[in-house]
Amino acid sequence: MGIVTLAAVVFGCMLAGRRAEFVTLREQEVALVARLQALRRQNAALRDERDRLVTDVRAIERVAREQYGFVGPGEISTPFVPPREVSLAPAPLRYSGDAWDRVLGVWSLCWKVPLAVFMVSAVVFAALERVSVGRGSLSIGSRARANGSDARPPQR
Repeated sequence: MGIVTLAAVVFGCMLAGRRAEFVTLREQEVALVARLQALRRQNAALRDERDRLVTDVRAIERVAREQYGFVGPGEISTPFVPPREVSLAPAPLRYSGDAWDRVLGVWSLCWKVPLAVFMVSAVVFAALERVSVGRGSLSIGSRARANGSDARPPQR
């Protein structure tokens, strides 16, 4: 009884493998038949076009104008340029770096920090000088030097 069961299992596996192969081959056959029908339709359309081009002058003229740009006597050819598609989306940024990158370039990291310190310190010192001059905390001599004269005022 065991040998019969074993033989049935082996025979069933063989049939199952053949069944899967058969299904795959059947699917390929259906796809090939559909492709063959499409090629036959295309062949018939091309044959009809060939027959029209051999017998009909208007068909020849149509092909000459559409495919080759021919014009008749006294006609002027004006090529049609289709308009570009306009997108309503915002234009992409050309450069995505910060202001320092635009001024100095991406490679100049060594210039960014010293320049930033210099510019900030210049602004701070200018603001402090204006504040201190406005309050009158400078001495007379420094005021004279600030005005551009080196002469010292007379002493009392």
